[in-house]
Amino acid sequence: MKIIPKFFHSLMFLIIILLIFNNIGIFFIKQADNSIVIADSTNKNFSFKWSYDMDLEDPGTKIGPLSVDVNDDGIYEVFATGKNKVVCIDGASGSLIWEYHGIWSQHTPFEIHDLNNDGIPELVISASLRTIALHANNGSVYWNVKVESSNKHLVIADIDGSGFPYVYICSDDLDHGANGTGRLRKLRGTDGKVLKEVFAWYPCFGGLSLAYDAHDGRFKVYMTDRAYGSSNPYAKGMQCYDAETLELLWYEDEVWCASHCMAIVDVNSDRILDAVALHQSGGIYVIDGSTGKKMPDKCSKSLGLKAHSSFSIYDIDGDGNLELCTCCVSSVKVWDLGRWELDATLAVASDPPMMADVIGDSDLEIICVGSKVNIYDGTYTLVETLDIGGRTTLVQDIDGDGLNEFILLSESGLMRVYDTLAIAPTPRVRTNSLYYSEMRNGAGVYIAPAEQKISIKQNTKPSTSSGSSQPSTSSGSSQPSTSSGSSKTSSYSSSHTQTDKIQQNNPPAIPFITGEINLTVGKDYTFSLTTYDNESDKIRFRVYWGDKNVSDWTDYVKSNVTIEMNHTWTSNCSICNLSVIAQDEKGLNSTMYRTLTIYDISNIDNKNQSEFSELIVDDVSEKFVDTQILQKNDNRPWFFIFPFLALILLFNIIVLKFARINLIDKFNENNNLINKKKINLKKKAIFYVSNEKNQNETQNFYSFDNTIEEKVDNLINKFNNEIKNQIIFLDYEQEN
Repeated sequence: MKIIPKFFHSLMFLIIILLIFNNIGIFFIKQADNSIVIADSTNKNFSFKWSYDMDLEDPGTKIGPLSVDVNDDGIYEVFATGKNKVVCIDGASGSLIWEYHGIWSQHTPFEIHDLNNDGIPELVISASLRTIALHANNGSVYWNVKVESSNKHLVIADIDGSGFPYVYICSDDLDHGANGTGRLRKLRGTDGKVLKEVFAWYPCFGGLSLAYDAHDGRFKVYMTDRAYGSSNPYAKGMQCYDAETLELLWYEDEVWCASHCMAIVDVNSDRILDAVALHQSGGIYVIDGSTGKKMPDKCSKSLGLKAHSSFSIYDIDGDGNLELCTCCVSSVKVWDLGRWELDATLAVASDPPMMADVIGDSDLEIICVGSKVNIYDGTYTLVETLDIGGRTTLVQDIDGDGLNEFILLSESGLMRVYDTLAIAPTPRVRTNSLYYSEMRNGAGVYIAPAEQKISIKQNTKPSTSSGSSQPSTSSGSSQPSTSSGSSKTSSYSSSHTQTDKIQQNNPPAIPFITGEINLTVGKDYTFSLTTYDNESDKIRFRVYWGDKNVSDWTDYVKSNVTIEMNHTWTSNCSICNLSVIAQDEKGLNSTMYRTLTIYDISNIDNKNQSEFSELIVDDVSEKFVDTQILQKNDNRPWFFIFPFLALILLFNIIVLKFARINLIDKFNENNNLINKKKINLKKKAIFYVSNEKNQNETQNFYSFDNTIEEKVDNLINKFNNEIKNQIIFLDYEQEN
C-alpha cells in the first residue's frame, strides 16, 4: 500500500514536467546515433515542423537537399543524397515517399529536371563510376549508364529549345597523365548517351556551372580544376567551354579551385556575366566575361580567406556591390567584391553559408551552420540562433502555406524542417538545382533556368546528329596541353569578335506593375505594366497572378509604353503576390521579376469580420510579430483536464506564471520590434516592390495611404492592449 502512492506521485511529477516543457516550447529529437537532444521551438522566427533520419552509412552526406513539386499538388517533395542512398520525402508531413540504394560516396551531387518532356521531373545522380537518372515521382530508374561522373557537380540545360535538355558531367584521373580517363561530357538527356567529351584533369569535389551569355549568344559550361604546376601538368584552373561543342573558350590556370563550383554573375555591372572562383590558398579570382581574361584589380591568391566548398555571392548589404561569403570550418568572411575589402567576420561554420529569406523582412539573410545555426541580416547583425547544428541548408515553401520553410541537413543525414515567417516569393526560388541555380550563386532569389533565347517549336525530339553516336574528342583536343601561355583565350577571342558585330543585346529593365491592392473575389481588376529596353527593342509581359494562374505573353509594345492587363480572382487568397516579367523581341527576359502584394477584402462588409486594417495587420502579426500564445490555432492549451483536482491546480499555477511572464516579455518586445519593422509592415500593407534596393527605379512608385497607415498604427495599439487584457485575465485566474 505504501508503494502505490510513491509511484503515483512520481508519475504525476513526470507528467507535469513534460506538460510544462510542451507549454514553453521544448521538444525532444532523436539523433542519428540514438542520443536524445532537447530542442527549443520558441525562437521568434522558427517553429519546428518535422524531422527525418536518412539512416545513412558512415560518413553520411556532404551535399545539400533539393526540393520540387513533382506532381503539381502544391506540396514540394524534398530530396537528399548520402552514402549509397537517395531519399524522397513529403514536404508537408516529413514521411518517406521512396528511397533508392546504389554505390556512391557521401559527396554525391544531383540535379532535378524533366529530361523527356513528359511533365514529370527526373533526378540525375553523379554516382561515382556511373551516372543514374531516376523518375522523381517514384524512384524508378529512367536510365543507368556506365559513364563516370566521379561524384562531381553536374548541370542540366535545354540549350537548343527542343524541350529535351542535355546532361553535363565531369570526372578526373590523376594517375595516368595524358592517358587519363578524366572527361567533361555532354550526355543526351533521354538515354544518357555520350554525345561529346573532352579531356579533364582534376575537378575534385567541384565540377560544373552553366549559364546563357547574352553578350555573345552562347550557352557556356564552366569547370573548376587545380592550378597548373609540376604536380598538375594538365590542370587548367578556371575553364569555360561552349555548351554545344565543348570547345574550350578560355581558361585561367593560376587558380587552384578544384573543390567548388564557379559562380556566374555580373561583378562590374556591365550586364555581362563574369566568372568568380576562390583560390584555395585564400584568395578570389574574377574572370571578365567580355574578354575571358582576369578582371583588373579583382584577382588575388591570398586575401586571408578560408576556401574549399562552394560559396555564396549576392549584394547582401544593399550597397550596390556583390558580397562573397566563404569559410572552411572557420569564421565566415564576407568580402565586398566592389571595394575589394573585408566587410565582416561572422560565426564559425562548417561550409560557406547560403543566403535566403527566413526572417520575413523580404531581404536575404546569411545562414551560418556549424555546431549551431547563426543567422545574420544585411547589416551583419546576428538576428536569430538555433541551438542545433547541421551541415547544409535549403529554403523553400514546401508545404504550400505561402511561407518559406527552413531545411537543415546534418552530416549524419538527420533532416530537420522549420516553419518560418518569411513570405515565399513569386515566382518561387528554384530549388531543383544545387546552390539555387546552375549559375551557383548560393542566394535564394529567383534566377531563370538556362534556356534557349530563340523561338523553336516545342516537343521536337532531340536530334542525334547534334552529337556523334561515338564520343567526339575533336571539338576539344583529346590530347591535353601542358602549355600555360597565350593559348588561354585565343579560341575565345576570335569567336567573340565575330559575334559582337551581330549579337549585342541586353535584357529589358525590371518591369513595374501598379494597380489596386484591395482585392474582392469576383471583381475584375486592371493593372498597368511598363519597362524600358536599352536597345529600344519591343517588349512583351507575362504576369503570375498569385492564384496559380499565369497570363499568356502580351503582344509586343514599344519600350517605355504602359499597357494594361485585367484579372478576376475566383476564390479567396487572403494575400496574393503578383509578379511580372518582361521579355524583349530577341527573347531575353528581364533579370528579375517585380512583385506587388494585394489583399483579399471580400468579407469587408461582414459585421463579424475585422476592419480592413485588421486584415492587413493579421498578416503582419503572423509574419513579423511573435504571437504564438495569442494565435487562435495554438495547439498548446493553457489548462488541462485531469481526473485529480490537485494536479489541475498545481499545473494551472505553473503554466499561468509562465504564460504571464511570456506575455509581459512579448508586450515589451513588441514595442521594440514594431519600431524596427514598421516601415516594412506599411510597405507590405500598401505597395510592395520586391527589389527595394534599387531606389532609382522604385522611388516614384511608392505611395503611402495615410488612412491605412493610421489603421495600422491603431491596430498595433489594439494588439498590445489585447496582451494587457490577457495579463489581467491571468492575474485574476491566479488569484482565484
